[in-house]
Amino acid sequence: KLQVNLHDEAQDVLRLCDVMETWDVELSSIRETLELKDAELLEHSENVAELEVTSHPPADERSRLHEQIVDLTEENSSLKDNHEWLLQCCITEVEHHVKRGSCTTEVIGELVLATKIV
Repeated sequence: KLQVNLHDEAQDVLRLCDVMETWDVELSSIRETLELKDAELLEHSENVAELEVTSHPPADERSRLHEQIVDLTEENSSLKDNHEWLLQCCITEVEHHVKRGSCTTEVIGELVLATKIV
């Protein structure tokens, strides 16, 4: 009976490992995209500011450029929300396993460290 429980617990831990690895890949991907988008937004904002000073573009061009900044900002915000949501899913999943008693807190802690999720 004890061996069966240990086997189930091991299977649970392995499933959790798989889930966390998948999330870790997704989170890393989102973080990388976010860094690129943040850099793109900063560069675009700087270009717009410089353009306004040097060439005084017409109003419609200015508003188009500012719309691009708004779009980029919204895209980044959406990515950050997505990242936050995924992190919350990870935490919820881990808490679920701890509450069910299928894994000890120490094992979970090691898993979290191993997958560098938080």
